[in-house]
Amino acid sequence: GLQAIATARRLGAMVKAYDVRAAAREQIESLGAKMVQIEVKGESQGGYARELTEEEKAIQQAALFDAVK
Repeated sequence: GLQAIATARRLGAMVKAYDVRAAAREQIESLGAKMVQIEVKGESQGGYARELTEEEKAIQQAALFDAVK
């Protein structure tokens, strides 16, 4: 994902990105992309992504649908 962001930015695209891990925000923004804000925290205690609940998936899907419009 980060490589895709970097490539798109080099080609002149305005890039928005999303990750369930809050730690990814710094990486995304360091590449010049804007982080899509979604109120779903999908990190496990070790900092890795965990499987989202059905409710979290619905929230995520609705927010990403709006961001992609």
